[in-house]
Parts: sequence; C-alpha cells; structure tokens
Amino acid sequence: VDAATKAKKAEKAMKLALEKRQREVEEAKKKASAAQDATAAKDEVKEEDEEKKVDVKEEGDEKKEDAMDVDEDGPAQVELTDEEKKLWFRPKSTFDLKDNIIAGTFATWCLPEKEEGFDDIRFEWQPEEAAREYLRSKVLERKRTTRVETLLPSKWFQDKHIAFKQVFSEWQKKRAAYKMLAAKKPPAVDAPPENKSNDIFAVEDVSDTGGGEPLFKDFQMEDWALLQLRYELFLLIASFAKDVNDPDRPGVPEAHLGFYYTRYFRKNLSVAAYGVQSNFELVKLVKDTASWEDDILSTPLTVGPEAEPSHFVKLTEQSRRERQRRLDAGDETARSKVTAAALNPAQTIAPQFVVPPPQVSAAGGKGRGPLPTPPQ
Repeated sequence: VDAATKAKKAEKAMKLALEKRQREVEEAKKKASAAQDATAAKDEVKEEDEEKKVDVKEEGDEKKEDAMDVDEDGPAQVELTDEEKKLWFRPKSTFDLKDNIIAGTFATWCLPEKEEGFDDIRFEWQPEEAAREYLRSKVLERKRTTRVETLLPSKWFQDKHIAFKQVFSEWQKKRAAYKMLAAKKPPAVDAPPENKSNDIFAVEDVSDTGGGEPLFKDFQMEDWALLQLRYELFLLIASFAKDVNDPDRPGVPEAHLGFYYTRYFRKNLSVAAYGVQSNFELVKLVKDTASWEDDILSTPLTVGPEAEPSHFVKLTEQSRRERQRRLDAGDETARSKVTAAALNPAQTIAPQFVVPPPQVSAAGGKGRGPLPTPPQ
C-alpha cells in the first residue's frame, strides 16, 4: 500500500512539473514573438524615415535646379497695368502730413526760387516748366475736391440772409391774414371774373396782385419750403464766389454741399426731408434756380447776386401751378413729398475761429506763414 501511494504521489508531482514546464515554454514563445514584432515595427519606421529623407532631398534638388533655370533665364517679368504706368510714386497708406494740415496750406504750395536764397536749383525728374505745370495741376485738383475749412460767411451774406428771413416771415403772415379774411367774406353770386394777367413775372408786387390778393395765396407748406430752398441755394452760390474769391474754385462741389450749407445757414440740410435721396435729386426740385455742372453747384438764372427774393416767389408759384396742372390731369408722380422738417430743420452752432493774416518768413519765402487755427 505504501509503495502504491508513493508511486501515485510521484506521478502527480511529475505531471505538475511537466505542466509548469509547458507554461514556461509558452510564455517564452510569446515574449520572443512580441520582441520580434517590436523589432519589425522599428525597422519599418526607420525605413519610412529614410524614404522621407530621400524625398526631401530630391525635392530640394529639384528646387535648386528650378532656381538655376530661373537664374539662367533672368528674373520674372512683371506686367504693369495702364493705371500703374501713370504713377510716378509708390502709393502710400501712411502719409507725411495730416489732411487738415494739407487742406490749410496746399493753396500756397510753390516751387523754390533763387530769390529765396538758394545757390542752385536743379530739376532732376522733369524740366522746370513741366514740374511747375505738374504742381499747378495738383493744386487745382485739390481745390476742386478739398473743403475750405476756414471759410466764414461775409457780412454781405448775413445782410442778405437776414433780409430774406424777415420778408419770408412777412409773406407767411400776409397769406394767413388773407385766408382768414377770405373765409369771413360771403361767397360772391354771379361775380364777374377779375381781369388778371397770367404772366406771373409781370407782377410788380407779389404781396398784392390786385384787391389785396398776394401771389402766394395758394402756397402750402411744401411751397414755402421750396421757396426757401430756392433762395438759399441761390444765395449760397453767390456768397461762395464772393467769400472764396478764387477763380480756381468755380463753386460748391456736390460732395461738400452739406458742409457749406451748414457753415452758411447754421442748420442741417436733410435731403430726406424733401422726399429725395441725393443732392442731385434735391437740386432737381428747384431746377429753375440751381443745377449741377460737372458736380459743381450752378444756376441757370441770368439775374445777378442782388436779385430780389420776390423773383423766387414767382418761380415757386410757376412751379406750383405746373404741379397742380399735372395733378388735375391725374399724374400722381407730380405730388410733392416734401415734409415739414424741410421748412424747419435742426439748427447748429456756427464754428468760431480766427484766420490769421498770411505772413512771409524772414528768408523771404512764399506761403510760409502760420497755419490757421481749425474749427473746434
């Protein structure tokens, strides 16, 4: 029995030892396989890196060859547009002087002259006459497009404007009184029609065309607004020419109409209040008084700057009758879109600043005086 038991124990121990050995062999195989896979992966990455290095080298060699080809053929040719060929200087985004400094001084720009103390003056790019003409053209271009920031209304303008406002108010009161009196009178029965002339411009007194009836008896709000606009634009044209006193500035540019209108009349010009969207459409409303010529405000009238305000009442009445005739014929496009804001726009405060007289430097140079103080 003891011998049989011992034999069984020995057999069991041998079996366990054999199983353990098999497990160790399998684990060793797994480790060897993992190590082999890792080595293969490293070799694959290394081969990829080598291939990339070869590709980069080949690409660099190709670029060098292309560069050599360009050097052999010369630099690439640049094609300029017609506009670029007209330029003498490279366009800049940052300038040496601010716009307000240029606006206050460009009118005095000039070429140097020996009388100013120079020993020698040389014109490298163009002859003297061509350079002088170039500078002149630049000054003229700026005069047409740059605002006169230092411009102030003259006493002549102020007197004319005050006189118009006074008579304008009197006319409105005269119409109101006439309408009130006419409403109290009983309607005439079989009254013979009055023999009145249809020639508006033959009327001597717009306040009394006969029997106390004013020429403007049928004016509505829009007619008063257009009468006011007519005279203001006419006065602006005349005053600008007098105050600027520069033949190189033919008139008010369209782009600066709002600026000069506010500067003179101390109120804003709102085209929307007249039912239009631009300065061009605004002037069309009073085309018998104002017009645009090359974007400069002009007048077709032959009357001089001293024209009486009553002349513009006649123009307004003529326009009102034409508009009414079209409306009676069924033309609704003739209906006015002028609002009350056109007659009474918002007032502004006029800028106050002093323009110093021009001075000459000690060296005798031209246009070297101090700059005018800009408006605040």
